[in-house]
Amino acid sequence: MIDIFLISTSIILITLYISWFVLALIPSRKMQDYRPSISLIIPAYNEEKNIGETLQNVLSAHYPKKFEIIVVDDGSKDKTAEIVKKFKIKLLKGMHQGKAKAVNLAMKHARGTNQLLCAELRGFGPLKWLLHN
Repeated sequence: MIDIFLISTSIILITLYISWFVLALIPSRKMQDYRPSISLIIPAYNEEKNIGETLQNVLSAHYPKKFEIIVVDDGSKDKTAEIVKKFKIKLLKGMHQGKAKAVNLAMKHARGTNQLLCAELRGFGPLKWLLHN
């Protein structure tokens, strides 16, 4: 009786071990092809000198899925909002309450599964390093 138990247990364990080994060798196509939807949040306060170049860089990025761009004008006194409107990008207007409030406002409206924050507009280069194929 004990012999049958040991033999059957050994066969089950060997089968499980081989199954796990085979599954580990098979590449997961789902994870390789997975690209989450992205909402890029750009808070801006008096950024008329930088916002145009930043948006051009963002729009030049190649990402397999569409990604949402949200600019939050944090009560700018310059032409930041007018420049953003030319790009036909989602623009949210806030009162000047700081970057954290602007980001929170954008996150309430973001539809992407992941949110990215562009914290500094000066010297913001192309997003190709981040949104690569």
